[in-house]
This record gives sequence, C-alpha cells and structure tokens, in this order.
Amino acid sequence: MKPRIYADFNKLDKDRNAILVCFGTKKDLDEQNLKLVQGLEVTLYQTDDLDEEGNPDCLEVDAVIEYDCINNFWIGVFEWEELDYRSIRNNTLRENKGVRTLCSGVVCRGDAWCFPKQVGRPCC
Repeated sequence: MKPRIYADFNKLDKDRNAILVCFGTKKDLDEQNLKLVQGLEVTLYQTDDLDEEGNPDCLEVDAVIEYDCINNFWIGVFEWEELDYRSIRNNTLRENKGVRTLCSGVVCRGDAWCFPKQVGRPCC
C-alpha cells in the first residue's frame, strides 16, 4: 500500500505539480516515519469536502515524488485527470450508464471548481 501524504492542490509549481511544503505534509511524514526520496510512489490527498452521506471526503491522486533542485523543494508529480474524490476512487458513488452521477446531478460547465474530466458530465 502506498503511503498517503497531505498535499495542497492549490500550491503548485509552474508545471502544475504539488509542492510538498505544508504543515500537513510534514505531519504525515513524521507520523509514518517516512522520508521523501526521488521516485517514491505515494497517494497525495487534500481534505476537502463531504460525500453524499455526510462523511468526510478528500481529493486524492497517485503521484511520484521528485526533488526540484532549482527551487529546493519536494514535489508530487501526478496526472490531473486522475485527481478525484476518494469516494469516487473507491466506487462508493452510484453509477449511471458508466457516467458518474454525483450529488445533485447538475451538469458541469467547466468553471474553476470542476475537474477537466467532468466537463459536460453530472457533478456537484
């Protein structure tokens, strides 16, 4: 199982990789007695919202750790298309003909709060 570490998905480098400098990241590393190393595979998460049943839900994505030697910080490199809510990744939300139907079923119009893969699909 990959280690889960906190990342703020609003704190990004120029290539849209997660910069891992937050207090939550350090806390998770300390609690797991983990050191970031080049090539380490992890799951990044950000506590974000509630699922349909009112339980805490978070954004998460698998990533590979790299060190940015120009800026002197660790980053998590991931595919934005893979970033999703944990409840969705665990298949706990209902499916409708292969298209996820979330919350109210309102169709996403691609504003800043929608993930690219959800544009035109039902979303929160």
